[in-house]
Amino acid sequence: MYNPYSVSGYISNRVYTSLGGMDRRKNAFLTATILPTFIFAIVFLLNLFLIHGDSSGAVPFGTIVLIVLLWYGISAPLTVVGSFYGTRHGPISHPVSVNQIPRQIPPGPRYLRPWMATLIGGILPFGAAFVELYFVMSSLFASRAYYAFGFLSLTAGIVVLTTATVSILFTYFMLCAEEYRWHWRSFLIGGGSAFWLFAYGVFYWASRLSLDSFTSAVLYFGYLFLLSVLDFLVTGKWPSFIYLPS
Repeated sequence: MYNPYSVSGYISNRVYTSLGGMDRRKNAFLTATILPTFIFAIVFLLNLFLIHGDSSGAVPFGTIVLIVLLWYGISAPLTVVGSFYGTRHGPISHPVSVNQIPRQIPPGPRYLRPWMATLIGGILPFGAAFVELYFVMSSLFASRAYYAFGFLSLTAGIVVLTTATVSILFTYFMLCAEEYRWHWRSFLIGGGSAFWLFAYGVFYWASRLSLDSFTSAVLYFGYLFLLSVLDFLVTGKWPSFIYLPS
């Protein structure tokens, strides 16, 4: 029961139900398939460029199919099991009653607009990992050894605390401004560091790397895009864990 796939199905089902969702089967199906399908599609396209460039790092097509079958054969059933337990426990209960008639939202300050708040809120978490990020990027894309895993763990902890603090602060500002549509905005604010990560990746490519071929540039930006997406999802979920139980 307690594994990432069943936990994702469990949380997704309870959150979906608490927000008024009715089609639980569709929710469980999308939870089990949408992110793995997206990742495998990107990796498959990047692998085509490796095959076209006659690279020794290209993965055979049969191996990719086997990995996909193993992934879906394990993750999908476990997600369904977690969704089943989420259905048994029901939606997340709220400690206070909510008015069913939506109120008119007054004009708020400019810094609370979705994309402005996302970029501002992502500065501090990105700044907390800026120095260590250079060495990680050098290890991934410049073939340099990286062995400071203790500092990396400490940096990850600081990023988690900073992301949670910034998300709480901006959500509090939104509630003070009578903006009750905070759910997805808090997710965007928590994942705001991913946009700065991608921007730093572009700067790192322009200033530190020398990629002569088009295939190398496509591979670099493809993997950078995947890293940014995963960073957005990981850091964006912290506000959900903090606020949804309340």
